[in-house]
Amino acid sequence: MMHSPARSTRTAMIAAALVAPLALSACAGSPSQEQTESDPTAPVVVWTDSTRQPGFEAYAAAHPDVDLEITVYKPAELISKVQLFNASGSGWPDVVFAPAQGADPYYEWAASLDDKIDADTLEGFGTANRPCEFNGKTYCLVNDVSQMVLWYNADLMAQFGYEVPTTWDEYADLGKRVAKEHPGYLIGSAGSSFMYHSFFRAAGCPLQDVTGENEVHIDATDPNCVAVAEMLDELIAAGVVSNLDLWSPELTTLAQEGKVLMHPGASWFGEFVFRPEASWAFGEGTLAAAAYPKWSGADEAYSANAGGGTYIVSKHAANLDAAVDIATWMATSSEYQATAPTYPAYTPVLGEWGERISADPFYAEDPMPVLAEAVDLINPINDYTVRYDVETAFGTVIVPVATSGGSIADALPKLQEELKNLAQSVGYTVVD
Repeated sequence: MMHSPARSTRTAMIAAALVAPLALSACAGSPSQEQTESDPTAPVVVWTDSTRQPGFEAYAAAHPDVDLEITVYKPAELISKVQLFNASGSGWPDVVFAPAQGADPYYEWAASLDDKIDADTLEGFGTANRPCEFNGKTYCLVNDVSQMVLWYNADLMAQFGYEVPTTWDEYADLGKRVAKEHPGYLIGSAGSSFMYHSFFRAAGCPLQDVTGENEVHIDATDPNCVAVAEMLDELIAAGVVSNLDLWSPELTTLAQEGKVLMHPGASWFGEFVFRPEASWAFGEGTLAAAAYPKWSGADEAYSANAGGGTYIVSKHAANLDAAVDIATWMATSSEYQATAPTYPAYTPVLGEWGERISADPFYAEDPMPVLAEAVDLINPINDYTVRYDVETAFGTVIVPVATSGGSIADALPKLQEELKNLAQSVGYTVVD
């Protein structure tokens, strides 16, 4: 690796296979002491995904006195690697962009940030930083909010004479009309584990409802879960909710052919899914956002949070001050966040980001009011960080059923068993 006198930047792909999780004792021992002194000459090792890589590189360019080493890695591997580093006593990166659960004190490597970042900065996140808070302490900074909205093709909706649904009952009824009047058009998909976010989380299906430090409520056969599954089974059978993988070339082709009438999706879908030429390639001025529909019996038209990466600082970092500064800059700097493709969690930079989106001719109408409202309507039932991956369970149990034409509703008891075993394997007591 080449080093400049002031700074070095390394970009590499970690190609090693996913390390199998170690025994529980490997990561649940007594916590080590946090770094008390910071060496300003020590290099800072950063792990990031490719989307956030330009942000870290911008920090490096603006701070030539920091010896920054950047590695692009696979975030799904973080927890298993941290377990390995905990067992060996070395190897931790200093700053990581990662899923929030990597900062869980259970893994005993993330630095608590409350005494390292001023209170006004932390307050600037509002409730968006809740996934980083454990037992009254802050262990990471949330990069973005990934609230769900109902994206739709405004031109097609007007052409077909349809009203945007405000409840899921209306959504299902519209699907049945589309199946009869415009067969081949889609209002959603349920062929990937993302269906958990699109449908089940917003409905309050309790699959990761943390009720205590080591206690979680899981009930895949709850009426809210059954209602979602039965609706999807009906709409898949009607051909208006696809059972293709959300990220498949086949569904991409259908979208590029103009066959997606609407689709539930996170706030980042506009920039990452609908817009790119290599993705769904919606034409300029056709995409609009509506509030998430309301489930029958729900108090609010709840949304869900489908993403929202975080910046974690290792308590083992030699140059701890620089590591904290890097994470803070990435999460709060308007220089990066105002131009980032995702909805900022740090509200002081939201205005500048929103002005750019509001003025963008790609959208049929300004999506910001809808996106902003959805932030405050994320269903609290599943708005918590946990140590097991619900999406993985969906991929193991539910997705094969959906893609093969089976009944999602009939598979819910098996999902319950899978999730219960996963939760217990990482130390949770399961309330079901």
